[in-house]
Amino acid sequence: MREKRFSLMLEPTDLWAVWDSLEETPAVFGDRVLAGMNEAEALSACDVLNGIHEHRRWPRTSGYVPEAFRRPPPPPPPPVRRPPPERVRLEVALEPEVIAKFMAIGPGWQARMNDVLKEAKI
Repeated sequence: MREKRFSLMLEPTDLWAVWDSLEETPAVFGDRVLAGMNEAEALSACDVLNGIHEHRRWPRTSGYVPEAFRRPPPPPPPPVRRPPPERVRLEVALEPEVIAKFMAIGPGWQARMNDVLKEAKI
């Protein structure tokens, strides 16, 4: 196991600082030097910084992300709309009963009529 980057250091004033072992200086968070804190504050800051540092070191391909950093998955992409097969416009006169039977099927009756004609043995 690797040594943690951030650790606690007791200052000569009996206050605590968070030490950055990589930079070999007191740790900085934002614009604040993390020094002159009580032990509980320093320990909390140290834990947060080590957590951030560990998160940045995780390989991006592993797929593991701690619960605190998880986001819901993005919505799936919309389905790809395929253009209908090419059709030829044709005017045909049919008996009303034939049209009524196909229209009784409901929406898509024209496509159903096309399928029936395609399968017809002529």
